[in-house]
Amino acid sequence: YVRAGGHSSGWECAPGYHGTPTIMCEAAGTCTATDNEVSSWLVGCKPLVPCIAPVVDPCRYDVSACLSLQPGQTCQVRCRPPLSGNPRTAKCIHMNTDPDRKLEYPSLNCRLEQCPDPRPWPPGYSKSASGTWKCADGYTGTAVNRCVPGTNWSPELGCGAVSVLEGCLPIVPCTGGGLTGIDAC
Repeated sequence: YVRAGGHSSGWECAPGYHGTPTIMCEAAGTCTATDNEVSSWLVGCKPLVPCIAPVVDPCRYDVSACLSLQPGQTCQVRCRPPLSGNPRTAKCIHMNTDPDRKLEYPSLNCRLEQCPDPRPWPPGYSKSASGTWKCADGYTGTAVNRCVPGTNWSPELGCGAVSVLEGCLPIVPCTGGGLTGIDAC
């Protein structure tokens, strides 16, 4: 606590603290005419503290630049390779006194866009000379190659992603199903 504006009346929080200083007091002694002492103290100023980095999927997001961010500071939250997406600016609010306050930042959309081809290729899919997937002969549909977290999706195992091919189904002959009457024509 420091005197407000250097004057003898009023208090403000010292640098490194934030809040509203309040003078508290209580009677000390017996409160008689000869013993009317009052004890007083200041409350209301709390120390400024860093914000805590958010708890995130460590394979998806990189928050290493955001550890122990001081009040009023900013940092970048990024997608961790092999994911891609635009980084977001995170901030620790100005005058933070809450040791449990998390950084504030808009949501980050990290996408898996490049994965190694599945080995072996599943039946029903083929790859063109240009590198795009399509349905193989005898199959129909639209081939879609999606990247998804693999069985080794953890920092200890390398955060590996795998390719999943979907959308191609085998062409099967239609069955007659025993049509009768006019439907048989």
